[in-house]
Amino acid sequence: MVTRKALKTQIVSIPPRSSGTELHLAVSEVATGSYDATRIMAGSMNWVTPLDLCGLRAVLEFSALNLDEVFFDCPIDTSVHNYAERMALYEDLPDNVTLSRARPSLNTNARETLIELNRVDSPESVEHILEAVQKAAYHVFGRGRVATACGTAIAAAAENVLDHAESPIGAFIAAQRYENSGLELACVDLGFGIPTTLRRRAQYAQLSDIEAIECALEDGVTSANDGDVGRGAGLADLCKTVRLAGHSTLTIHSGRAYVTVGSGAQIAQVTTPATAVVGTWIAVRLKP
Repeated sequence: MVTRKALKTQIVSIPPRSSGTELHLAVSEVATGSYDATRIMAGSMNWVTPLDLCGLRAVLEFSALNLDEVFFDCPIDTSVHNYAERMALYEDLPDNVTLSRARPSLNTNARETLIELNRVDSPESVEHILEAVQKAAYHVFGRGRVATACGTAIAAAAENVLDHAESPIGAFIAAQRYENSGLELACVDLGFGIPTTLRRRAQYAQLSDIEAIECALEDGVTSANDGDVGRGAGLADLCKTVRLAGHSTLTIHSGRAYVTVGSGAQIAQVTTPATAVVGTWIAVRLKP
């Protein structure tokens, strides 16, 4: 008779509308090596944003990479469960991830309003994201400079993940076009994060986490040591795009900092979170 080892299990409870805090805490706890398994309880979720989707998938991937067993309690709300399927949350999950419910069988035909979850782990995947974001932005802003800037800025931010973040899962990007609130995009990685990465350079070594993110939003600021012109442009380009695009916002969570930038403004809001954020979590809402 084979006796199965009792697993020390982490329980992650996701509220109906996630604030992200529980996902940040889940990643931090998995990274300590204190658990063998996790149960991510998302059954009560009744609203899911692109940032939620990217965050959930990042947690699932990171947990699967570090733990023996991962259980995901899918949303009970059928519309949310179906949306998660349409956005590819359940697509090609690691073998040690178990879902509480069968995946829905859907006829997905909404590519003009959404960008399903995509993993960024190669230059080719960055090119794919650029094209997809531009296409989605055309429906909101038309074929002008703002739509082009959207694709370029998101692609540059994704490319920075490959260059600097060293995220063990790459990055995940998703987007949704809403009739009333415009285009919402998200990008999540679990790498070193902006503050840690930027402080590698001597002139930024003394910056706080909030100061580091504010600095990273300036054109030309980079953690690279080669001083190449154009490096570090990803976040600065995102910032410029938001300031061009009407009633829009850019929110960045990384380390001990939440920073929000609004249209036409400098830094609109800064907050120090209770739980340090692993990697960089970016949400962009673009509205004419």
